[in-house]
Amino acid sequence: MVATASAQKKVFLSDFHFDTSSNSIDINLVIPILSSTGNHSTCVAVLLLAIDPHTFLYPLIQSWPTPSTSGETLLVKRDGNDVLFLSNLRFRKNSALRFRKPLTQNTMPAARAALGQEGIFDGIDYRGAPVLTVIRRIPDSPWAMITKIDSSEIYAPISKRISYVAACAVMLLVSIWLGVSLWWFRKRETYQRMLYQTELKLNDDLRKAELSLQEAHGLLEQRVTQRTQELSDANAKLRQQIIAREQLEKRLLEAKKLESIGQIAGGVAHEVRNPLNAILSVTEALFREQEIENNPEYKPYLVHVRTQVSRLAHLMNDLLELGKPIPASTFQNIPLFDLCAETLDLWKSSGMAVNKRAVLSSDHENTGAQVLADKLKLQQVVFNLLENAGNNSPKGSKIKLHLKESDSNGSTNTMATVLIIDEGRGISADKIERIFDPFYSDRKGGTGLGLALVKHFIENMGGTVRIWNNDPPPGCTAEIRIPLATQKQEEQV
Repeated sequence: MVATASAQKKVFLSDFHFDTSSNSIDINLVIPILSSTGNHSTCVAVLLLAIDPHTFLYPLIQSWPTPSTSGETLLVKRDGNDVLFLSNLRFRKNSALRFRKPLTQNTMPAARAALGQEGIFDGIDYRGAPVLTVIRRIPDSPWAMITKIDSSEIYAPISKRISYVAACAVMLLVSIWLGVSLWWFRKRETYQRMLYQTELKLNDDLRKAELSLQEAHGLLEQRVTQRTQELSDANAKLRQQIIAREQLEKRLLEAKKLESIGQIAGGVAHEVRNPLNAILSVTEALFREQEIENNPEYKPYLVHVRTQVSRLAHLMNDLLELGKPIPASTFQNIPLFDLCAETLDLWKSSGMAVNKRAVLSSDHENTGAQVLADKLKLQQVVFNLLENAGNNSPKGSKIKLHLKESDSNGSTNTMATVLIIDEGRGISADKIERIFDPFYSDRKGGTGLGLALVKHFIENMGGTVRIWNNDPPPGCTAEIRIPLATQKQEEQV
């Protein structure tokens, strides 16, 4: 600073700092002494004055013009991310240049002052006490001066003065009553009445102000709650739209995949079906040949050929079904319980239910609920799921076909639910997401089209299908949901 003052030929006042030689706080005043020769001046010496703030500045800052239990004047500045207290505090000794607080405590007046704010503020001081504060910046310096007093001390005289005013009024009335004659008594009564009415009016105004404030607080809380609810509803709606769009994109991708499969299947079926029919016809003709009847060792080979040709023809039919939508004209009202019972009997008679117990049950005594669907396709769906459950269930296990009604619109039932519950080995977690993909199968000899056809048929009929592992194990549950026929549709049947 001495070199700067000498070079710039200006007077400089330093910041508060510790003097290591005296181990005390100083402020240095640097005054260059100039020698002028013509228009040129040269610094010949520098006068360095060390100012002890404890002599005059600190006592001046710490003084208060009136008696006060909490009044205090502070000198602060910003030091990095902290506010540094430059003067000793009334309630914290030896705090000058030692005590600091972070600027993040924006309710503290010292932090406001260090950030460059000025004015009158309510806040919380370094003791954690509510205070009323006046902040002013000191020009041409990084310092700010804070004058503060506890809020409790500021507002305490108000109640006292009200008491004093009331006491004085009473004393005045008593003096008037003692000093006047009896004929002035009536005037005194009038005056007392007017005073009482004024007090009532003041109390009434105060009560109205309190009610208005409470009403404003309630209205603010109501608006905040309303806006919060609106934001929550908007977020929920946005999530639903995102989920719906993802589902739509997924279904569109599946539809394109099925369309491609259908086009390929149509071309393959056209080229393969005629040769298959020819092979099957030749095989049936060979069964009727006398030479074959006289040579039974040929018969197993012909049976194997006929079985494989029939299996391949069935695969071609499944591929064609997978690529075609179900026309709405085939939809009809179907008693769901009767269809499930008929399909269960058909599955039992097919020989697939050997060594397994299959039962049909319902949540409701009224089993006459009707669904709107394609009967043959819905029967094939239930049959395929029963077949899938049977193929994955051990001997002696139980397969349950259960019906229930589920509601999706408040109290209005719009969907019927069918559950096929088995006691098999379940599905591993890495495979359960792919079970409805075409040509995916973890069973030896499976085509991988059964569950794909189930999903295709159910979704074309306006329903849904899902499969999950039972908790607790064993086995898994397949669920299909089909739209119920409306009352009007039932009456038209």
